[in-house]
Amino acid sequence: MLSLEDVEEKFGERIPVTANHNPDEESFGDLVERVITPDVMFKQHFKKGYNIMLTGEGGTGKSTLINQIIEEHPGIDLTASTGVAALHIKGMTIHRWASLQIGPRPGESFADAYKRLIVTKFGSTTKGYWRVKNCKRLVIDEVSMIPGIMFDFFNYYCQRVRDNGEPFGGIQVVLTGDFCQLPPVRTNDKQPYDWCFTTEAFKNAGLKIVHLTKVHRQADPIFKGALSRMRLGEMSPADIKLLRDREKKFPSQKLVRLLTHNRDVDKWNRIMIDGVTGDEFTYEMEHHGSEHETAFLAKNVLAPETLILKEGVRVMLLVNNVELSKYFVNGAVGTVTKLSPDRVNVEIEFGGEVVDEVTVDKNKWSYDLKGKSSSYIKQLPMKAAYAISIHKAQGMTLESAFVDARAAREPGQAYVAFSRVRSLAGLNLKGMPKAIKFDTTAVAFYKGLEQHPSIEDQRKAASGS
Repeated sequence: MLSLEDVEEKFGERIPVTANHNPDEESFGDLVERVITPDVMFKQHFKKGYNIMLTGEGGTGKSTLINQIIEEHPGIDLTASTGVAALHIKGMTIHRWASLQIGPRPGESFADAYKRLIVTKFGSTTKGYWRVKNCKRLVIDEVSMIPGIMFDFFNYYCQRVRDNGEPFGGIQVVLTGDFCQLPPVRTNDKQPYDWCFTTEAFKNAGLKIVHLTKVHRQADPIFKGALSRMRLGEMSPADIKLLRDREKKFPSQKLVRLLTHNRDVDKWNRIMIDGVTGDEFTYEMEHHGSEHETAFLAKNVLAPETLILKEGVRVMLLVNNVELSKYFVNGAVGTVTKLSPDRVNVEIEFGGEVVDEVTVDKNKWSYDLKGKSSSYIKQLPMKAAYAISIHKAQGMTLESAFVDARAAREPGQAYVAFSRVRSLAGLNLKGMPKAIKFDTTAVAFYKGLEQHPSIEDQRKAASGS
């Protein structure tokens, strides 16, 4: 049996034994299982230089862990599969970071695609080439949306640029995302999804799989269980009844509506704003720098190009600013109390009660955070809170919402909508979708992780059992 000191030395972490720990009530093996959590394993794998796949269902803390390593290890390059996700982590899309353009053209070999891109490396792709060349550690967020062919090509491209046959040319890569939430884009609905986890690059990357299973967003075990089974396509009749009981014919107009289509979101927000009496204030987004770069920013931030507000309008905050208020977080909802040309006062609500009032100034989103003269846009970090698309609600946590996912067509889309809400009491439904869609290949990936030995084997090794 290893000693506690042996375990601490092995994992490089001080074991947080509480003052009231009683060896007679908790075995050493149970202690190891309690303290050597997936969170601890993730950080140890990262410190040791392993490539990692950090995954788990909504609300398990993936973003929190990524933010922690970003803070603890400055200099990590941050990327994501989409512009929205990239701006959320203050990074770039993986395509722009590496200057991959659209990747290999139809019928084009990886070698030919590489040659085509390298020819222009002293033009528009110079920065991307050198970012790949000099990178040591790279985060790729929402990796589930990267098609397999692009993932394989990215690995090939890194190996060629760096003249290194190791996975990703020797770059330590941290992948994060949930394959049961966001599938890759496909142009033919009759073709299966091209998942990156089916590629040779993924299989040969030596990835340490860290599967987060403890959900923090919801506390109710019955609601959490129903959501977990929905994600995997295993809903029971009891689960369906539980959710059907949340259908509401006449929901409160204060509830944020989660809808499948942008046109419905815009229509409902306009109707509700028009119903508020008072003078209208219009806030236009400021563009500074390259037209192409600011257009990219405007397309991918959640704040609207033109924001129309009145006193009394319900708004949703779109960034975190806990220095101003601990309640100023992405997805927080409140009511406009005062308007001025450059700022807005908002009463933030939590649990149906006003908990704080903040003065909100325009936020700055930069195209290149490391650039000395980067293009940027400025806008108030809020939008009308009467409706938001399910896609743009990804990553948010909401106290309550009125969800209409009846037209959800993509696997995981209904799950994303339902799982944004903290509690069953806060979930209000227009109606249940005719079918909760899921992808069997993605589900099989997670079923395989249930037998994944990595964390359990390391716990056993640590405890000497």
